[in-house]
Amino acid sequence: MVKVAISFNWVGHHIEQIVDFNLLKDDLNEKDDFWGEFICNGIVYQYQIWWNAQQIVIFNKGGVEPIGHIDNFRISFSHTFTKG
Repeated sequence: MVKVAISFNWVGHHIEQIVDFNLLKDDLNEKDDFWGEFICNGIVYQYQIWWNAQQIVIFNKGGVEPIGHIDNFRISFSHTFTKG
């Protein structure tokens, strides 16, 4: 199964998450929204990829208002990624 590495920097910390490609494919095809989650400085955040804006948008966990956005992020595809 194809995996995707999503990586970006948030408040000086490098964030990287490995997800199944099908999650992003369903998001792109508007079948199901992709929500990623990460912890930084003890705070839990969620994020979405806003494809049309070419941004990752950051939310407080459970929040509905964006608290920031990332313009510079990377998405890499591979069969060999493993979750760390």
